[in-house]
Amino acid sequence: MKGQKWEHIPVVKLSLLLEEKSWFNGSFRFSNEMTKEQWDNRENILPVPESPRSVFITIPYKYAKVSFHVFFSNRGTFDIQYRQEIQTKKVRKRTARTLSEAVSKIESAVAILIPMMEIRSEKLKEQAKQIERRKKVREKLQEEWGCTICGKQKYGEDEGMWSYFITEDFKIMFTLKDDKNTENPLLEIYALDGHFTSQDMKRFIDVLATSSTAVAARMGV
Repeated sequence: MKGQKWEHIPVVKLSLLLEEKSWFNGSFRFSNEMTKEQWDNRENILPVPESPRSVFITIPYKYAKVSFHVFFSNRGTFDIQYRQEIQTKKVRKRTARTLSEAVSKIESAVAILIPMMEIRSEKLKEQAKQIERRKKVREKLQEEWGCTICGKQKYGEDEGMWSYFITEDFKIMFTLKDDKNTENPLLEIYALDGHFTSQDMKRFIDVLATSSTAVAARMGV
């Protein structure tokens, strides 16, 4: 195969050097989604692909992860950009003139980020437990009520918002007030949509008036 070998592409050489490091347990994604097999077979691909100029590096740490985007510039430098999974100003864009310098700067950035990754990991671990608890409560309620409860993500992180609806115009939306109480869960209604008769409203009022939690609240318990 004529032309540049895969192993000689600068960002590929960087990935190979990183893989040799005992501290590195990450993964790579090259620009254009290029793979070694595609590169070795590039003469049979139209249009003929260019060599990847950048690589996305993802390094997991327990429940967390950090990522870097490394671009090989026309100046022959490696421009290293930290991707903000963890918000910090301690790791800024870095430039390396050699492969060994690029590896060293990525390693030093990871060392700075590890304490923050530890904190992030603990939060994600607790979040995973929370999601599992809510899943069990939702399954329990569906079995007791004999209906489907729809889940909706809250803040893009957990399934904390539930709803039961007949149509989009008639629905009740609620949350789990305390997800650690999975045996006797308390539910908090935050929206009730629909058009109801006075008799329907009377039934709602009766439920509200006789609710054990409402009675306890009135008695100051």
